Amino acid sequence: MAETVVSFASQHVLPKFLEAVKMLRDLPKEVAEVVDELESFQDFIHDADKVAEAEEDKNRRDRIRKRLMKLREAAFRMEDVIDDYVICDEKQPEEDPRCADLLCETNQNSNPSPSNSVSDSGCYDTCWCGKSSL
Repeated sequence: MAETVVSFASQHVLPKFLEAVKMLRDLPKEVAEVVDELESFQDFIHDADKVAEAEEDKNRRDRIRKRLMKLREAAFRMEDVIDDYVICDEKQPEEDPRCADLLCETNQNSNPSPSNSVSDSGCYDTCWCGKSSL
């Protein structure tokens, strides 16, 4: 029974766990990309404001302004999400050796990735979180 549970975990749970760890490791890069996109979004809104002001047709100008208001609200929500991430990230300790230990233990029980080599200690030289093994 225990072998079945371990087999199931290594075939189904462990890959999902490692995928989640990779997603977390890539999160700062993804947030940086969203910040860049938000800046472009805000530039577009600023330029569209100028177009709306120059529009002579009052009805068309009002429609453009309503759409711009929705875009601004979306941009504010994006800023709020980014701010929440930054605040959460700042609360995390700079270095947490438990991360490397946990992932090395996990990697010891799974097949090694071709990009990771096993050190004398049995732990991969680079863990899934990108930190060097201890």
